[in-house]
Amino acid sequence: MVTRTCLSCHSENKVGADRHLAPADLNYDRFASLTSTAVRSAFADAITSGRMPPTTLSPPVFTTADEKTLVDRWRYCGYKP
Repeated sequence: MVTRTCLSCHSENKVGADRHLAPADLNYDRFASLTSTAVRSAFADAITSGRMPPTTLSPPVFTTADEKTLVDRWRYCGYKP
């Protein structure tokens, strides 16, 4: 799911306009990028709430209900890799 829905903006390989306003220091190429429980929680909140991926992307990218459930279960299990 991360590869399909996040890395089009949140990748170390993206710069400038290709990031679609994603902060330069917020990359998900490696699990280690999710460095703390707070960062993991913010990531999970953004996905499960539907804030991410943004609806303004062209072409649009969506997370499925199953993917949101998977992220929520990951949170429930303590964000284990």
